[in-house]
Formats: sequence, C-alpha cells, structure tokens
Amino acid sequence: MKSKRKKEKKSPVIIVLDIIIVLCCIGLIMAASSMIRSFQNVYYSYSEDTFYYRLLEGDYPSMVRLYYENEENDVKEEGDLGEYYGVAKYFEAASYYKIYEESGDTVRANHQKKKMETALKEMGDLSAEADRIKEQLDISE
Repeated sequence: MKSKRKKEKKSPVIIVLDIIIVLCCIGLIMAASSMIRSFQNVYYSYSEDTFYYRLLEGDYPSMVRLYYENEENDVKEEGDLGEYYGVAKYFEAASYYKIYEESGDTVRANHQKKKMETALKEMGDLSAEADRIKEQLDISE
C-alpha cells in the first residue's frame, strides 16, 4: 500500500533560513580557501639580532640554517647581516673541508678551502670567529 502523504509547503521563514545557511556555508568555504592561500605566501626572516645571539652561543650550525632560510625568502643583506652570513658560509665550508680532508678527497677539500677564504673576506669585523670555528671543528693548518 502506498502511503498518501501530502507534500507540505515550506513556510517562507524556513526558505529564508535555508538560503542564509547556504550563503554562510559558501562564505565559510571562501574564507577557508583564502586563509589557506595566504599561508602559502607566509615567510619568516631572521634579523641580525637572531644571528648575533647564535654567534654568542657558538651555535654555528643553526646560523647556516638561518642563512639558507633567509636566502630562500629573499631577505636583503642590510647592515651587519652580510658579515653574519659570512660566518655561516665559513662554518659550512670548514665543516665540508674537515670531512673531505679526513676522507682523503683533496680535490674537494681544496675547493672548500677556497670557499673558506672567500667567506673569511665576507666576515669583515667577525673574522676572529674563523679561529673559534677551526678550534671547534679541530682543524689545524
């Protein structure tokens, strides 16, 4: 047996509420997509102060990481930032130099030695850090 229900008409208030709910859902979706797109464009830059404190702590590996993050985010070298970048580059090159020297790969070791010399020039007033880095990595010349 078929049930004979009459189709009830929705009241105008229910129709208006349905429309409002649909519009709110559409607005929520648009806001969420806008927020997701904005997260893709967010980047962070590290200032001289951050590098300074890392330098005081002798945390050269993190300076290398911060340097590459700034490079990735196209942070301009302003003020003493270039000298801190020089320290980071020097530490990175010195680390590779140590590895290649110990493994007997003189060609690569010499290439890293040249990078160390270039970075030393970039270090400017911070060139005294080169001795601390060599001491930390146990590099003797």
